[in-house]
Amino acid sequence: MHCKITIYCLLLVFASYGQQENWQDTYTISTYSKALKRCKSFLPNDSVDCTIPCYNYIGLFDLKFNVVVQYEDSIAVPDENRAKYIDRWTKTYWPNGEFQDLFKHQILVSTTNEQLWIMIQEPTHEFYVAELQKGDHIELYIMFVGTIVIGTETQYIFVANDFLKL
Repeated sequence: MHCKITIYCLLLVFASYGQQENWQDTYTISTYSKALKRCKSFLPNDSVDCTIPCYNYIGLFDLKFNVVVQYEDSIAVPDENRAKYIDRWTKTYWPNGEFQDLFKHQILVSTTNEQLWIMIQEPTHEFYVAELQKGDHIELYIMFVGTIVIGTETQYIFVANDFLKL
C-alpha cells in the first residue's frame, strides 16, 4: 500500500489473529451503510439511555470492510470520549499495552448520506496528510470495534487500518 512501516504496523496489530500476507483480502467489499447495518445486527436491540457515556466493545475482529468514501481533509485528535474508548478498548484486548498508542487521530470522511469520523493508525497518519486532498475518493479498510452511547445517541466506532487512493 504505502510503505513498509504501514504494512509492518498492520501485520503487528493483527499478528495474534493470524494476519495473512494479503491481509486486505480479509476485508469484505461493501458500502458504509451496508457495513453499518451488518455491524448493528451484532448489537443488542435494547434501547439504552446512558446518563454517563457507556462504552460497548463488540469483541469480534472479523467485522472488517473495504468501503469507498470521500476524504474531507480533516484530521483531528478525538474528543475525550472517543480517546477514552480507544484507550480502554486497547487495554481490554491487549492488556500488556502492545497497541496503547496506535490510534491517536481520526479522519473525517463522507458517504453520499453522511459524514463520519474514523480512527486511524498512527503509522498511516502522515500518508493521509501527504497523499490526500479534500474530495479524494479512497478505499478505506475499516474494522468495527463497538459503540459509545451518550444519552440516547449512539456513536459507532470504526478504526481504519489503511487506505488506497482511487
